[in-house]
Amino acid sequence: MARNLVQSRPMASQSEQKPTVFIVDDDPAIRFAMQALMDSVNLRHEILPSADEFLALVRLAEEFGRALHRSMGAMAEAVRASTSNIAASLGGAPIDITLAIT
Repeated sequence: MARNLVQSRPMASQSEQKPTVFIVDDDPAIRFAMQALMDSVNLRHEILPSADEFLALVRLAEEFGRALHRSMGAMAEAVRASTSNIAASLGGAPIDITLAIT
């Protein structure tokens, strides 16, 4: 009997996902106070000491998003090519394959 070696977590719905609050300030006392406030209301947060570091994080996220988009496009194209080959090997029988990426 095959065992499932990967444990999957149910995905949180859009309404269950908490936003991330970015705390950006060069004053450590302000950062500490804001961190305490975010902790007290149970909000997820990231603390950055400068706008430059925040912008670098945003740029990195944008680059990641673009790379992910390119990868998903390549993957979808590979699936399309594979389904064409499968259909041809089945004598052209219609095949409906849905690709869901979240």
